[in-house]
Amino acid sequence: MKFEKGYIPWNKGLTKDTDIRVTVVAEKISRSLKGRIRPIEETMKAAESNRGKKRSDEARRNISIGHLGQPGWNTGLKSCYSEEALEKMSIAKIGNTCHKGQNQSEKTKREHSHKMKKMWADKNSIFNSPDFLKERARAQNILPNKPETFLIDLIEKNKLPFKYVGDGSFIIERKNPDFVNINGKKQVIEFFGEYWHQGEEPQDRIDLFAKYGFSTLVIWERELKEPEKVLTRLKEFAGESIH
Repeated sequence: MKFEKGYIPWNKGLTKDTDIRVTVVAEKISRSLKGRIRPIEETMKAAESNRGKKRSDEARRNISIGHLGQPGWNTGLKSCYSEEALEKMSIAKIGNTCHKGQNQSEKTKREHSHKMKKMWADKNSIFNSPDFLKERARAQNILPNKPETFLIDLIEKNKLPFKYVGDGSFIIERKNPDFVNINGKKQVIEFFGEYWHQGEEPQDRIDLFAKYGFSTLVIWERELKEPEKVLTRLKEFAGESIH
């Protein structure tokens, strides 16, 4: 059906509360989409079309209302601290309003920022211990996103010797590569999404991992549009023959 300028859709201004047809159509669409896995090409196309767009206040309110009553992402997850440590922290904070209603001065903010940066930069800090970084990633419930899942499937389908470790299970100097070789070779793969890694220089990661004897293959999200080329790069990196 071709829509012309001035065309008014049948459901304009109608809601589930005012017209039963809206409810019926919504349920049909919901049933047809249930369990459907969106193809990677469709996901990337939607991401590209939505880039830079800002949801209206009404849309954000509707999303917020839709989430009411749903369990949080961290429901059932345990803290990386022991019960004893949590109890001690709780007692120590009794009566502490944490500057409630107060605005910190720019000087205080700078001092706090400098202190935290210094702690993160200290290799001996608790923040840089492998156990802390792994537990932090686990507590954040880090899961592979759809492009990463596509890459995982490509690797597993072709029986390539790489395992997904982007969940924080493998750390090199506070950096968590996405894949590691499981056949004894010191190889890692970094998957760079166009949005999250915008402006980053891949060579920085390559140089960092090289200090520990690891060679690095960087794959950008845009490359997934040509899976065969990605597969060829993966096989060459693993040292397998290309048929």
